[in-house]
Amino acid sequence: MPTSLRSLLALTLLLPLSVSAVKFSLQASHNPTPKCLWNYAMSDTLVVISVSAPMAGNLQRLDMEVVDGSSSRNTYQSKRGLKGETRMAITTHADADLGVCFKNVLDPCKFYTSLFGFRGGKTRNKFSRLEISQG
Repeated sequence: MPTSLRSLLALTLLLPLSVSAVKFSLQASHNPTPKCLWNYAMSDTLVVISVSAPMAGNLQRLDMEVVDGSSSRNTYQSKRGLKGETRMAITTHADADLGVCFKNVLDPCKFYTSLFGFRGGKTRNKFSRLEISQG
């Protein structure tokens, strides 16, 4: 077998089994309902999650939680105030749907300190990108 073909075969085996990516927008609120994206993962699977959340004003805070849909409802990761590129790796504990849940919070502390620059009727959104690799 030629060396280049052998290298290509080795590279293919090292690639993740599944990669999913999505871009989305979350409207900010003082008490937001989490928006979750669900993907099935088998037990003991390495999952790499990448989130790109650019700064969108100083009044918003993007929070994320990674949970599964098993009967024990495992929480794998919880992060507040995501900014820029964030990567994390987890290993699942059960065969179940894996949920990556986001909340775009209008931070009340920052809201009251910057009242003069805020127009109450303005809708605030945060555009984000999520990529999940399994395998």
